[in-house]
Amino acid sequence: MNEMELMSNKLFTEKFGHNKSTRFNKLKEEHNELQEAWKKYEEGTGSLEHVLEELSDTQALLTHITGLLATSHTELLINAIVKVEVREVNPMYKRN
Repeated sequence: MNEMELMSNKLFTEKFGHNKSTRFNKLKEEHNELQEAWKKYEEGTGSLEHVLEELSDTQALLTHITGLLATSHTELLINAIVKVEVREVNPMYKRN
């Protein structure tokens, strides 16, 4: 984890605890809020500022959960990139 991830993970754990299920449920809540903000933005009744605020909340939860799982954004991004690249030649790669 980089310095920002470590600092934010420490803060979020102090403020919100380390229960992964609780944090995942909060992520689902924030995702729903992000979807609603995006819908309003696309309809012209919401602001980009609100979308970015909800995206920030979602990012914070992803960062906290990432830390609770003892990994990093970099590692997760590398895994995602590899999956995309491998699926170009093997579409069933890591599909359950």
